[in-house]
Amino acid sequence: MNLEPIIPKKSIAKISDINEEDKDLLGHLLLVAKKVTSDIGITDYRVVINNGSEAVDLAVQMAREYTGNSKMYGLYKGYHGLQGYAAGLTAIGKSTQNCYST
Repeated sequence: MNLEPIIPKKSIAKISDINEEDKDLLGHLLLVAKKVTSDIGITDYRVVINNGSEAVDLAVQMAREYTGNSKMYGLYKGYHGLQGYAAGLTAIGKSTQNCYST
């Protein structure tokens, strides 16, 4: 099975917009998450799927509360939003950084 990241042709703005035809893409997403964490040596992790405009901010807040750790991983040159913690993850040129609410 090819686990290289793929760029979907369909835009899914939020998880509440998915339907039956998206199941292969979403399954692929979880398999890629498993491969990426394995490649960087992480064996114990949680995948959080959230919905809505504050989804990233709430996911970061929940992760920090659960782990007691402020270190977060974000997609390199990725845009994660401009609300609170999400703005802290949007760090062009960095792949890891401490994430604090703005």
